[in-house]
Amino acid sequence: LRSLCGPLLILLCLGLYRSILRRILPSQLLPAAMVFVVAYFLFGTSRHWTPNNYLLTRPHQGKTWLMHLGTAALLLQALRYVEIPSRRQWCLLLLTSFACLGWAPTAVLLVPALLGTLALSHFLLAPSLKTVRRQLPMIACFLPQLLFAIVLSTQQDSIMKESTLDWGDPSPWSDLFILQFLHGR
Repeated sequence: LRSLCGPLLILLCLGLYRSILRRILPSQLLPAAMVFVVAYFLFGTSRHWTPNNYLLTRPHQGKTWLMHLGTAALLLQALRYVEIPSRRQWCLLLLTSFACLGWAPTAVLLVPALLGTLALSHFLLAPSLKTVRRQLPMIACFLPQLLFAIVLSTQQDSIMKESTLDWGDPSPWSDLFILQFLHGR
């Protein structure tokens, strides 16, 4: 089952990136952009000849799913919400925000940064009170991350012991893929 994570993740990422690129690029540039995306998957982000973006090397980890699938899904859903601000689109955006938090706790930082940047850029492109009212529900999608940050702050002592090698009780939250049975746990 663990060996199926890689191909599944790559196919889902390619589909999401194609959907995002279709929204922001002319149709004649889409094939070239997809070749660039595949090259990014193969060669990574560093100058070394290794896939240093975690997609091909660590498809079973939650941070890989968050960075490649979660942020792309969040961006696509936020773009859909900006285009059509309906209750259905907002609920899907909120569920995507929850899913990102389920993959890795790094979502506490990434989701507000991504949604905040999109809301700010939308406001700067169309500065009006109507734009602010349309963006408030999108900002409310920070709620899962805010609640998780509050939970983490109440457990600060155990996290500090673990990070300073005091080897106290292990932290109740691990940075692994939500289906931890893949690791035999």
